[in-house]
Amino acid sequence: MTNIKRKRPVISEPNVGKRRHDVYSGVIRQYHYAMASGFYIEAIALMESIIADRMESMSNEISQTSNFSHKTLEKLLCFLLGEKQKNEINEELYKCLEEIAVWKDARNDAIHEMAKILDEQFDSHYDRLEEYADDGYDIFRKLDKAIGKWRKNNETNK
Repeated sequence: MTNIKRKRPVISEPNVGKRRHDVYSGVIRQYHYAMASGFYIEAIALMESIIADRMESMSNEISQTSNFSHKTLEKLLCFLLGEKQKNEINEELYKCLEEIAVWKDARNDAIHEMAKILDEQFDSHYDRLEEYADDGYDIFRKLDKAIGKWRKNNETNK
């Protein structure tokens, strides 16, 4: 396995905003294709990636570092929901993060149990993943909106 050190592009770099918009558009397009095709694990993975990207951006902004690039949802949640950040985020954003924590755990259980012997058949277990993918999309939309409001409020207060 290759261990590639990746650097997160920052908004001050040329065309980063447009590039991020293009990537997000591609992720959303692929998510809808995956959902329509019944590829729920792919749809969940795409939502996890885009949610994590929003959380990385916010974490790096709060910490004024790039220490949170390419971290797991768990590590990002630990930072953002930590005591030091309580004064940095508003209630709407805090609720989104709590919702992500619940979604992350449910998603982990559902996906990691795919190859386990359960009381239900594989197909019915797999079909339940559609709900987790839908929830992930809804959470992403809420998080993206909440971060936008948070940023506008922070700019106003500067």
